Amino acid sequence: MTTPPGAVLKARPTRDNLTGLTERRHPITVPPPAQNSYMIFKSLCRHAGIGANSYLLKTKTAKVVLDAGMHPKHEGSEAVPHYEFLESRSADSII
Repeated sequence: MTTPPGAVLKARPTRDNLTGLTERRHPITVPPPAQNSYMIFKSLCRHAGIGANSYLLKTKTAKVVLDAGMHPKHEGSEAVPHYEFLESRSADSII
């Protein structure tokens, strides 16, 4: 479901399944997208499955690398994601 810009989402009580507590959430206004804004989510994964997973989240103002892990069954360049697809020192953050 896509929420149109400027829409107001109604507050409704939610229940936390772990604690059983109920909280009241405040209404959220969805701002219109900024002019010339974009987001790119790119896979840097070398192998399918578990290990050597990594992703690049790129926006107009930031580049963030997510999940920079190694594959436990491989060695050398085969053990790490495709970091060669990134420009040197281009990531603003690694999470």
